[in-house]
Amino acid sequence: MDSKSSKCSECVRHDRVCVKRVFSDKEWNILHKEESRVDSRLRARDCDLSILQHSMDDLQRKMKALQSVMMQKLAEHAQLRKTQSRLKERGRSMLLHDAAILDSENPSGQSMVLPSTDILDPTLWDFSGETDSIVLESSPNAS
Repeated sequence: MDSKSSKCSECVRHDRVCVKRVFSDKEWNILHKEESRVDSRLRARDCDLSILQHSMDDLQRKMKALQSVMMQKLAEHAQLRKTQSRLKERGRSMLLHDAAILDSENPSGQSMVLPSTDILDPTLWDFSGETDSIVLESSPNAS
């Protein structure tokens, strides 16, 4: 192969790419620069990925802690709902019990008009009156 030619005589004769050709210093320099550029970008991406991995690990730890707290709060919420339901049932039972006793103590034998279960709801209580006790009024027919 001639130093001025990029192909050997055999490759020129057959019009093909020369496999015996030696790469020039310029081609080697281009390759090295490209390798350096890619290596630099790879190192930067490695740093980015490391930072992201640490952030993901932190987020996973926080998520796990939040899930634990949420599970505790949900369990407490369910227990409070059960307790609320039991208390409402207890209030209904107490109201029915008191109504039965008052009904049996009514000398006239007439049934008394009892308040609805709204008496169990403190938001509906009226404290504007002057009396301090709850009075069960008998039905209008009883007077």
